[in-house]
Amino acid sequence: MKKLPTLQFLILLLISMHCLTSKAQILLEQDYDSASFQLTYVRLQHAGEKYAWVQNPQLGSLFPLARKINLYNLNHSLWKSINLSAIPPFSGITGAPKSQVLYISDSLFATDSLLEFMYTASYYVTGSSAGEKLHTYIYNENMVQLFSDSVGIYNWNLMGFPDWLKTNQIFNTSQGTKMILNSNKPPYRAKVYSLPGMYLNVNKSYVLDQAEIPESAERMNIYPNPSNDFTTVSYALPKDVETAKMVFYDLNGKQVKSFTIDHTFTSLRLSISDINTGSYYCQVECDKGIISSKKLIKIN
Repeated sequence: MKKLPTLQFLILLLISMHCLTSKAQILLEQDYDSASFQLTYVRLQHAGEKYAWVQNPQLGSLFPLARKINLYNLNHSLWKSINLSAIPPFSGITGAPKSQVLYISDSLFATDSLLEFMYTASYYVTGSSAGEKLHTYIYNENMVQLFSDSVGIYNWNLMGFPDWLKTNQIFNTSQGTKMILNSNKPPYRAKVYSLPGMYLNVNKSYVLDQAEIPESAERMNIYPNPSNDFTTVSYALPKDVETAKMVFYDLNGKQVKSFTIDHTFTSLRLSISDINTGSYYCQVECDKGIISSKKLIKIN
């Protein structure tokens, strides 16, 4: 048998290794072996990117103790855990109610930086002719109730996150593109995979893809907030925007202040002593549209 020259052999070996490598670009990054089917990626305004695992939040006899939200850093280390046991039970229900945790945030329902979430449930009352009942709660991470109403949002097909997550479990993160696969059958688990490319989301009707959120919106901040005299707004304009307007609106959409900004500075300190007590929206706008927006609260 004729032996290949050493150089030819090395070339063939490198080609073979490249083929094997190219087939192995979808890499398992983390296996959450008891996460069931409720693991997803969230981007928080103050705390940044996290993986959110809602451990089955059922109210009833099926999962009486396994009710919590775990949030993990992108390196999969545990960042925070929220016990859901303070959510009040429903009395006289038929079977176990179906429930969801929605809209995990730290800036959506309140102006502080505490984590917050919406909890919705669907249930039947034994002997009632009223049919299915719904209820919605909003809590912060200290399980302080921010909101409650006897109406709700419910999706029978997915208990844990909004409907679009049934079809969108690939996310562009600051550490590359991730794919999350979940299982609702034993052994309950969720797996995070690293992907070699970037996901271009063309379906705008579901959710704004994380990579499409302007960098300036992520870095925009107002402090102190609330304030009664002076406040500072930090911002960063996209590279292709030379100048923009920072505009303040009241809740009726009336403009109360306006400033021209550019790349010279990254923050603006201004007096708010001349505006009335209440809530306002600060928006950075250019001819292409709104770049970023944040709420400001003026107090006495």
